[in-house]
Amino acid sequence: MPPFGEGGGVAKEGMEVTVEAIRGLYHEQGIDLPRGHLVVAMNSGIHHYGSWTYTLTCILRSPLHLPLFVTAWSLTEAIVVRQILFDYGAKIIDGFDVQRNRFSSMFPKVAMDNHVSANFDNRYIIGVRGTPVKKMIEL
Repeated sequence: MPPFGEGGGVAKEGMEVTVEAIRGLYHEQGIDLPRGHLVVAMNSGIHHYGSWTYTLTCILRSPLHLPLFVTAWSLTEAIVVRQILFDYGAKIIDGFDVQRNRFSSMFPKVAMDNHVSANFDNRYIIGVRGTPVKKMIEL
């Protein structure tokens, strides 16, 4: 996986990264979201939760044209998520098609959730960009 920098270019040594975690659903944050450079959805469950419909629309149709990186615990899940992203008009970022996540945990965690059990280790990653529109879609 190539290093990723501003504007899709190669990251330079010494670049700083600031991470802001937002609690709640992305699409409900509206104008209160800080302006970022990318969106990361770790262990997102995009294929299980209907609430992603509005969030994916906001991210992938945003005039900011932000890249979206999604992690998945299995190759099967990653392929399903990839198709869902394509269904929303997303395009693969060069070098970021479904692949092993070199930053995944070395110690997989298994937990019970409403889908019986889930393995939270972020084993796979995919990077996409949406198709921006001039005006945010009103939901």
